[in-house]
Amino acid sequence: MKSKWILAATVAPLLSLTSWPGQAFECPEHFATAQAAIDKAAESIKHMEGGMPMATRGHLRYARMSLIEAEYHHTQTGEFHHARAIVRAYEALGHAVAAEILSRDLAKRPL
Repeated sequence: MKSKWILAATVAPLLSLTSWPGQAFECPEHFATAQAAIDKAAESIKHMEGGMPMATRGHLRYARMSLIEAEYHHTQTGEFHHARAIVRAYEALGHAVAAEILSRDLAKRPL
């Protein structure tokens, strides 16, 4: 009888450390945040005079590629792929924010 309680006491914390498939449902929220940032950056870049500089274009391109990779990883099974999906979504968000900031700063700078 005592061994059952010892087993239960050791297995219970281990079960709380495992990742459940329900965490995969967080991915679309991260994708939506990244897509909104990409749309905001693209809209900011449209209003730039004199064309889009190479740095801004590169960040926007990397943001879009990272979001595509995130969506690909989300379609795969396994904890690794869903973790990579969230990482790629944050990467896309970072590139989109960088592109938006660069477009604002370069738009204010006189030529």
